[in-house]
Amino acid sequence: RAIVQRAADGEPQYVFNEAAQRRSIRYSDDARQAIADAGLVAISCFPFDVPAEVEALSDALGEARVAIDPNPRAGMLSDREEFVRGFEQLVVSAAVVKVGADDAAILYDGDLDALRARLRDLGAAAVLATAGADGATIDADAGIVSAPIAQLPGAVIDTVGAGDATLAAVAEGLVEASPSALGEWRALLQRAMDVAAATCRAEGGLLRTPESLEASGRGVSGS
Repeated sequence: RAIVQRAADGEPQYVFNEAAQRRSIRYSDDARQAIADAGLVAISCFPFDVPAEVEALSDALGEARVAIDPNPRAGMLSDREEFVRGFEQLVVSAAVVKVGADDAAILYDGDLDALRARLRDLGAAAVLATAGADGATIDADAGIVSAPIAQLPGAVIDTVGAGDATLAAVAEGLVEASPSALGEWRALLQRAMDVAAATCRAEGGLLRTPESLEASGRGVSGS
């Protein structure tokens, strides 16, 4: 369980129960088959600071394409250096790695651009770097493309889930296609920013799309 609270600047803060802090994953035969069959496996908020969990995940993944969001949270992080080691162990073969300004501050020296370059050097095929109100950047073999936050009708209600929505939209795009030209990455990033903006126009972290907001007034002001 995670309880979301608000800091003085309005940004979300999370308080986790013991079950979340001590989470552990076992991979059944069905789970391994689902991983093998998947077009892309998304990994987020994983206990990278527990070597046994990292080894079990690596074994379960096999040759799967992966999208990784380290998503470290101070309330669940027990060993920063070990977390970085475990995270970077999987980065080397990732189809995309998503990192944000908070990740750079918690795990590294706070320089998001330097972190993006580091992850590319380690072997990530693409890096999605999100910087809150300053938008986002994708760094891939085709080049680097950036986009500001998207402007949609309605007020920003809740920023919880914006980063997850961005990653989800990029992951969907990588399942549907394999971008190679810079224009394709730009279109994918713009779609992701639109989805994130829609998610911010409703209470809670449930993913929204611009189409869902247009289809129903329910989603504009609350869950």
